[in-house]
Amino acid sequence: MAVIFGRETFRFWTIEGQPKLWGVILSTIGATLMVVWKGPQIIGPLVNGQEIIGHLMVVIAILIGAGSSLLLEHAAITYHADLSLTALMGVCGIVSIAIVATLIERDVSAWKISWDELGTMIYGGVMIMGVASYVTIWCTRIKGPVFFSAFSPLLIVFSFLIETFILRKAAHLGSIVGAILVVIGLYFLLWAKANERRKDKKEDGSLESLLNDPHQPLIEQQD
Repeated sequence: MAVIFGRETFRFWTIEGQPKLWGVILSTIGATLMVVWKGPQIIGPLVNGQEIIGHLMVVIAILIGAGSSLLLEHAAITYHADLSLTALMGVCGIVSIAIVATLIERDVSAWKISWDELGTMIYGGVMIMGVASYVTIWCTRIKGPVFFSAFSPLLIVFSFLIETFILRKAAHLGSIVGAILVVIGLYFLLWAKANERRKDKKEDGSLESLLNDPHQPLIEQQD
């Protein structure tokens, strides 16, 4: 989406373009493997209607998240007050969720909140909506939406590590292979962007030195 909307350069046959392409492909395959494939002979049962709707909604959520990253870059560049922007995003999110919840959830008992649920809400509000959103805005303004989005598959990797080493759940081959592919794909993408940035700085430096060199002969304009 960043390439389509002109927010990211992509040259297919260059030394930076190929790692970008394969980095995205490997990270996508790795993240997908960690979710849908557990072992060499276990593909999983056929999905039913509700699971298909769930998968479709996840895909839509990913596309919406990618679009929001592009919009967030424009907002972060033009509006430099990161804390105020975070607060505005939080207020808009609360209002929209409250409207949807009021229209969909009509059962009064569902609105009762336990202490565990309250703690989860406080943690989500402070850490996810507060700290994470602030860091997201700052990172997107400095590095762009693609750099920030490249780290999203690591959420699945960290979830796998927490489940395995803290919650003591079984580790499957699909999760291990998927995690490795995600890390390799992320490395490819970040290496390509770093190499691209170094080349841009080198070209800008060469042009600036050429313009500022007093001993450089001037080119006379001809009619």
